[in-house]
Amino acid sequence: SINCLTDLKSVVGYKNASDTHLISSEAAHICEKILQKNNKNESSTQSLSSQIKCFFEWCVKSDYLIADNRFFDSFYYHRKKSAQSRKSRPEAGVLAILLEASKKKAEEDPSQYFVMDTILRLLLSLPLRISDICTLQRDCVSPDLKPGTFILRHLSKTAHGSYEYKPITYREKALIDKVLDNNQSLVDLALPEFRNMLFLYVVKKLKDRIRIPDKLSFRLYMEMLRKENDLPRVNASNLRKEYQSQVKSFVIKENKDEIQQ
Repeated sequence: SINCLTDLKSVVGYKNASDTHLISSEAAHICEKILQKNNKNESSTQSLSSQIKCFFEWCVKSDYLIADNRFFDSFYYHRKKSAQSRKSRPEAGVLAILLEASKKKAEEDPSQYFVMDTILRLLLSLPLRISDICTLQRDCVSPDLKPGTFILRHLSKTAHGSYEYKPITYREKALIDKVLDNNQSLVDLALPEFRNMLFLYVVKKLKDRIRIPDKLSFRLYMEMLRKENDLPRVNASNLRKEYQSQVKSFVIKENKDEIQQ
C-alpha cells in the first residue's frame, strides 16, 4: 500500500504530491490496488484494508502524517459499493428461475421431486426450518377459531421436540392438501413408522422403496437445481424475503385478502 501510494504521488502533475498529506481518493486507490492483488475478492480486500486503515490512523495520531476528514471513511469504499450492488436484488432473478426449474422437476417426477418442490414452496412461505417441514404429519392442519383460517402443527427443534403452532393461509393449505391427495396410495405401503408422515415418496433407485425427506436430501435437491441452471449461491433468508415480498405485491395488486391466497 505504501509503494502504490508513493507511485501515485510521484506521477507528474498529481494534485497531492505531498508525502505527508493523505486525501480520500488515495484511500480508494489503495483499496482498488488491494482488490486487484486479491483477484477481486472483496472479503479479503476489506479485511486487509481495515488493517492498513489502522496503520494510517496510528501514523496520524503520532503526527507522522496528516489526513483529510474523509480519508478514513474511504477505506469502506468497496463495502459501500457492494451494498449498492445489492439494490439490484439478484434474489429476484434467481427465485424465478429456481421456482420454474423446480416446477418442471415436479412434473417429471410426481413422487420424489413433487415432494421436494412442495417443501421448497413451504420453506419460502413459512418461518420454519427444513427439518420442521420434512417432519410434518398428515393431520398437521386444523381449522382456526376464525372462519377461513388454519393452524399448522409442527415439531420444532428449537422447542426440544415439542409441538408448535403457526397460522397459515389458504395458499399453504392448498399445497399440503395436494400432497395428501398425491401420495395417499403410498400410506399403506410405507413402513409403520412412516404412515403418519405428510411427505412420502418412491425412490426408484432403491427398488421403489418408500422414503420420507430429510434435510440432507432436500439440500441435495437444491444443489442439483442450482448446478443444472447455473445459478449463483444466494442467501436462503434473502430468497424467503423476496418470495414473501412478491406474494404481498400480488395480494395488493389483486386487491385480495392474503389469507385467501
